[in-house]
Amino acid sequence: MNRVIAGGFGLQTHEEADIPGIGRYEAENLFGWDSGKRQLHLFSVTNDPYAHDHAGPWTDARHATLRWEGVHDGRKMSEVLPIEVVSADEYRFHSTVTIAGKAPETFDGVMKRVTSTASR
Repeated sequence: MNRVIAGGFGLQTHEEADIPGIGRYEAENLFGWDSGKRQLHLFSVTNDPYAHDHAGPWTDARHATLRWEGVHDGRKMSEVLPIEVVSADEYRFHSTVTIAGKAPETFDGVMKRVTSTASR
């Protein structure tokens, strides 16, 4: 579910997915543009439970590469998150997560807007 916010300068999204090997995933995201640093921000609050502020530049009209660095269970963690905006109803991403310098874990996602149901 997506909602334009801040007079058209931001986007709020709700994501849900069933991820094999991980289980149910839910996230609330805020996308916004930092005009001073010329970076897109993606602030995510997830049910795993973490909060991340990814940031990075648009590389063209449909692509951005966002990065986040922080701590996971006391170990240094980083995520590189290239995203592609396919349409107003879809975006795709490839997540590369490295924890404590070990071999990175990767996963791909395709997030599509769905029509709201009466139960939501």
